[in-house]
Amino acid sequence: WKLGILALGSLAFASCGGAQATNPAALEANELLDLLDGRKNGLDLETYAEVDIGSFRMTLAPQGEERALRVSFRLVAIVPDSQKASFEAELPRYEKRIRDAAIALVGSTDHEQLAEPSLDYLKGEMVTTINRILQKRLVRDAAFSSFSLGHQWPKEDAPPAKPKPKAGGHH
Repeated sequence: WKLGILALGSLAFASCGGAQATNPAALEANELLDLLDGRKNGLDLETYAEVDIGSFRMTLAPQGEERALRVSFRLVAIVPDSQKASFEAELPRYEKRIRDAAIALVGSTDHEQLAEPSLDYLKGEMVTTINRILQKRLVRDAAFSSFSLGHQWPKEDAPPAKPKPKAGGHH
């Protein structure tokens, strides 16, 4: 909430006088508000592009009485269209760190938050994490082209295999 107040205060200060804001701090506040609005209302697909980060599969340790969870997803970064080529060119340099951070983030996220249909918490944390690794605010949103979350069968609880019918004669 403090960040929101700071952003709104900067926006109000920058908009005084009706002129276009040229103060870098005000531009950052405007950019932050655009980011928040973009996530809330959906980004304009004509000015943003999708960049595939990769596929992930992992097993999460049980929490409390729960069983282990299997998570698989394909991560996509949403970047300004004008910066897509440079991001794709830089991605191999950061790919291992981004993968490691994404796995750590999903592994440390509460299972209830992973089960939310919108995945808003995970998307927001993913954007922050990737931008921290890149050391610039380039990624504006994250998307999952597929996201699967489910329990694995422990060996002792697995349903018994159905016996195969014997080949051969009639009864």
